[in-house]
Amino acid sequence: MALVYILFGWLLTVAASIAAGALLGQRVRTRFSFPLAFVTGSAILSLAVFTLGMTGLVYKGTFLALGLLLIGGATWRKAWAALDWPPVERWFWAGFAPFTVLYFLNAAAPEMSPDGMAYHLGLVARYYREHRLMPIPDNMYASLSQGVEMLFLFAYTFGRHSAAALVHFSFLVSLALMIAQTFPGRVGTVAALLVYASPIVGVDGISAYVDVAVAAVWFALYVLARGEKPAVPMGVLAGFAFAAKYTAGLALIYAMWHHRKRAMVILGVALIFMLPWLIRNWLWLGNPVAPFANAVFPNPHITVAFEREYSEWMRHYGVESLREWVTNITVRGEKLGGFLGPIFLLAPLGITEWGWLWAGATYPLNVGTRFLIPALPFLAVGMAKRLCRWTWLGSAVVLLHLVLSWPAVYKQYAARLVETFVPAGERVFTWSGMPEAYTSRRVTVSMNSAHGYQIRDILAAPSVDAFQPTWRHDFAWATPRRVVRIFQDTGNAPDRWSISEILPRPVSLKASHYDFETALAFDGNPLTRWHCGWPVTAGQWLELTFDQEVTRVSLWLTRDQYGVRMHIDGAQRTESWADPPPNLRRLAADTVKALGIKYLLIDSPDLGYADFRDRRAEWGLTELGERGTTKLYRLD
Repeated sequence: MALVYILFGWLLTVAASIAAGALLGQRVRTRFSFPLAFVTGSAILSLAVFTLGMTGLVYKGTFLALGLLLIGGATWRKAWAALDWPPVERWFWAGFAPFTVLYFLNAAAPEMSPDGMAYHLGLVARYYREHRLMPIPDNMYASLSQGVEMLFLFAYTFGRHSAAALVHFSFLVSLALMIAQTFPGRVGTVAALLVYASPIVGVDGISAYVDVAVAAVWFALYVLARGEKPAVPMGVLAGFAFAAKYTAGLALIYAMWHHRKRAMVILGVALIFMLPWLIRNWLWLGNPVAPFANAVFPNPHITVAFEREYSEWMRHYGVESLREWVTNITVRGEKLGGFLGPIFLLAPLGITEWGWLWAGATYPLNVGTRFLIPALPFLAVGMAKRLCRWTWLGSAVVLLHLVLSWPAVYKQYAARLVETFVPAGERVFTWSGMPEAYTSRRVTVSMNSAHGYQIRDILAAPSVDAFQPTWRHDFAWATPRRVVRIFQDTGNAPDRWSISEILPRPVSLKASHYDFETALAFDGNPLTRWHCGWPVTAGQWLELTFDQEVTRVSLWLTRDQYGVRMHIDGAQRTESWADPPPNLRRLAADTVKALGIKYLLIDSPDLGYADFRDRRAEWGLTELGERGTTKLYRLD
């Protein structure tokens, strides 16, 4: 029976989306293909689900009524008859069919993708349990626009996780069909199969991610822009692009530029799909574009320091050269979360198909491979146009791509270290990222969260003197106090104020800027520390409350915050250097294990690489495997 519910949830979502697209096409007198109707109509269904979610109506009954209303309306209005099915080259089906079977079977299986389980469907499951959308301030991903997740929620209500993944699979199928149908003949076939069989596209498209859906929206907008240019559907797609992912908001500029005579109509329609997410964040979090722009919209949920360091990491992922970037996105994928396939070494052939510049313009903000997916269809079309000048060459290249992209083949040359040695359910920590699209294990990346930063600092402390809590500050005063406030005097933007340990231990601690995890400053573990969360700024403060009056307090700080200058009113301050805690490596290992991490994936550029390799006994490490310069360890 589980399969029946999965298929029902998926097919109802797809049918309702196509019906909504068909009704829209009929209303504006624009003839859509079935894939284009699905992509356009999914925007309408998504907005309807958002509205029901905000009003506390996330129930099977309401969603079933919504789906049947759209399907029944399209049937009554005979809108289905207005949909087209443009022909494609017969050779297309030979490459499309085996990958479609593979993708469908995996999409219908239990959802195991890291981000899909962690937050795309984690948030959806919570909305379903609560029967409404609600603020989730302790999860930065909950504040992103979630247009595609609304479709997942619709399908999840009936068929749970697998039904949601199958909805994303439908965007993958629609994208391939739109490419093949838009460019008839060999060019469309080659371009569609280059995209469809790409390993990162396939794995993303069969998971509860959103990148393939964004690519489908971008390409659907491109199809409309090169044809009749209907303003209302273009506005729908442009607005849905932003609702699916902030960075796809550039689609609105693209649409308005390509239809300048009706630009205001496009803008007005697009805002219907964009504003609900901005208003939601403004009302719930005080920041309309959360989790970004926290310096402009201060809030207690995301610190400015975390946002800046997170954004900085997203711009490089630890990749140190152009050559390393190219090999990662095309063949290896271990640092950038997946790879396109070796054939995309020919991508420069496709740069004259200018749509990739629009869809990929924001890629430098996050250089993970899957963030190239929206630009990929345009590059593939450009490649196909060049390669198919010689029919045999285009056919040979795409055939080679299909072979190299089959999982049994690419696993021979792509990184599989974690999947091989880490048991299911265990978490892996990595400094530089890894191809998460090819593993079902949970991965914590150092630069992806405050939690990741904390683990990084703990593991780096034994080999990096600046991360050791050896900078001691002693304050003494004459009149006993129970409440003591410590002030920050000077500012030094690159530094982050942090406290490793306080003695005597207070019973509570309040902070001016980041009043979270303050207990880490007096938990008895010198390797865990409270971070201010903002760059060092004059006027920041900490307020310590003790269970009895005191006349002195000592703080232990790390030396990676040279700009810190503190004072307590009426107190004398002295500084000194203390010895690092004994058995520092064993303490770090035990601390990280207590935080739920037992496995470490480390590459040669990472902090402490040589220390882990040369002093494994002191750490209590077992080396499980090695691929190139990357090593996998277990903390025993």
